[in-house]
Amino acid sequence: MNITIKELADELGVSKTTISNTIDMLGIQQELKKIGNRFMLDEIQVSKIKTQIMQSSEMKTSQKLQNETQSETQKVQSETEKTLISFLETQISILHDQLTAKDAQINMLGKSLQDTSSALTAAQEALKDTTAALTAAQALHAGTIKQQLTEHSVISDVPSDFDSKSDTSTQNKRQKKIWQRFFRKN
Repeated sequence: MNITIKELADELGVSKTTISNTIDMLGIQQELKKIGNRFMLDEIQVSKIKTQIMQSSEMKTSQKLQNETQSETQKVQSETEKTLISFLETQISILHDQLTAKDAQINMLGKSLQDTSSALTAAQEALKDTTAALTAAQALHAGTIKQQLTEHSVISDVPSDFDSKSDTSTQNKRQKKIWQRFFRKN
């Protein structure tokens, strides 16, 4: 059963040009029978052309599907990237705010440390002054005790040939003076 190029094109739903291009691609131009001004195709040729066109159609469909899939993938990837960028910008903003707050805290703590250091230096100076005053007071006190001890030993060295009544009364007066000096009572 022989059919024309036009009949095959109508059957497959493609143009005559597509059929002619497929015949050229398959290299079967010389095998075609020409009746009048029409080329006739036998069953084997029709089968080869149909197979080639179906493969081309499948390839085009596959390529189209692949392009659509790739386009959709790029779209999703672009949306994902935009979402990720937005999220990262938000995180950067939050971290920047936290960093600003931490900088303020560091400045405040630095100022507090400086104030504490100044107070500590002043306290150390006061401690030095107090230590110097205490050392002077101890020296003065030691001198006073030494003087009192010296006076006490003078009293003990008084001769015993005085009358005991006058000796006791003098001794009581002197002892009273020593105690008065310790407690500074008049």
